[in-house]
Amino acid sequence: MSDEEIPTIVVRAGRDGYRATIPALGNEVIFGPSVNIGDVVAAARQTVFNHLRSVLPGPGYPFGTVVVASGTRLRADDLLALIEGHGVSQKLNLSGCYLPLIDLSRAALEAELAKRRRDEETDEPPWRSLLNEGMCLGDAILHDTYLGNANLEGADLTKSDLSDANLTGANLDNALLWHSDFGGAFVRDTRFRGADFLGAHLRGVDLYDAHLEGALWRGALLDRTRMRRERLGKATGEELEARGQRIATTLTPPSTFHDAREAYLGLKTNFDSIGRYDDASWAYVKEQQMEKAMYFPTTTGHEWVRKRMGGAVPPPWWGPSHLPRWLRWKLRSAFYHCRLFLGLCPRDVEQEMARRTQDGRERNEWLSRWRWARNWAYELLTGYGERVHMPVIWAGVVVLVFALIYAAAGNIASGDVGALQSHPTHSPITALTHSISAFATVGFNTLEPVGWGARLLTAIEAMFGIGLFALFVFTLGNRMRRS
Repeated sequence: MSDEEIPTIVVRAGRDGYRATIPALGNEVIFGPSVNIGDVVAAARQTVFNHLRSVLPGPGYPFGTVVVASGTRLRADDLLALIEGHGVSQKLNLSGCYLPLIDLSRAALEAELAKRRRDEETDEPPWRSLLNEGMCLGDAILHDTYLGNANLEGADLTKSDLSDANLTGANLDNALLWHSDFGGAFVRDTRFRGADFLGAHLRGVDLYDAHLEGALWRGALLDRTRMRRERLGKATGEELEARGQRIATTLTPPSTFHDAREAYLGLKTNFDSIGRYDDASWAYVKEQQMEKAMYFPTTTGHEWVRKRMGGAVPPPWWGPSHLPRWLRWKLRSAFYHCRLFLGLCPRDVEQEMARRTQDGRERNEWLSRWRWARNWAYELLTGYGERVHMPVIWAGVVVLVFALIYAAAGNIASGDVGALQSHPTHSPITALTHSISAFATVGFNTLEPVGWGARLLTAIEAMFGIGLFALFVFTLGNRMRRS
């Protein structure tokens, strides 16, 4: 029997309570009135089951849809009773209903469960999700429903229809929003911190003023979704889970760096579609960083370093008292990462790192390390082609380092033409001037390197200058093209 053939229960609110009807069996079949919406729904559901037994005998029957009339105002107790009367949290149609300031957070549900345990009610309620122990509204139809300032923290809204719903000021922190439809929803100042948007439909949704810190975006359908990087926080939920900085709140496995890369790829494409090119640049750099972490040390390596370090978050660096602790933390982190790179770690950790490389067909762990080193060089030199200032910084470093070498060796001669060999100097100004001219491949008649060592250093610095200038032009052109 298909869902369309199962009679639908329609619930309406009146002055004397709730009434339920079954239009397929005739509107003269009325249940209620009752102040408890669960009682009338349970009675109507039993009538539907009796009807199905007479039409199609069998061991069991699927649940039909319960439709609450548009404009009905429901409290938290009403919604819980409605689900209990229906027996399941699925197939609830609350389109156009009014649920302002409703509190169905995990804390509120825990308080309700504690109250029931005191009353010796031990049955597990159907409104509690098995995935994250939050409010279960999976498959619910909440089209055009008013949920302003509602507290749905940790709610399970898997496959729910939230199109055109008003979620202004609502709290959906840590909610499961898998494959939910948000088309046309109002989400001004809505909290989605730590929410999981796996497969959620967000095309054209305005998330510009929503709070999205630590949300998970893998598989989300983003296209012209209005949003901004500042609302995403420092990292997506996938990256935080992959680095071990946050524990997964569901029964699903924690995210990996592959999931984090896919999340940033979707965000980058969406930022490009709405013309926020600086935000797209940030997402692209993050995407490349996640790909680098996929090669080495992978999630397994980060877990091992985190255990050795006693935590994944470095201490603050600002202030004279914090800076030494921060430096010690960084040095210890670099030490353990070097051990991973050289294979000086437990064998099971090394084998698991090799198993989790980016390409499932490639098990050569040293090739993975080479790919990681290559990506690290790309990031260090140009910020993956997105940071124009980085080639400039490296140019300054090269000029200063070579100037110090020239000044210390005293192998730069200055003076008139024809008397250069007799005037070698340790002057820092002369060494810096020669370093700049060598880097820019511009020669001065009054400055000349003395000896084959100085000439070799000058040639090497000129090669650095040509290479860094090319990287600067490439990065500048890439940024201009993107913007």
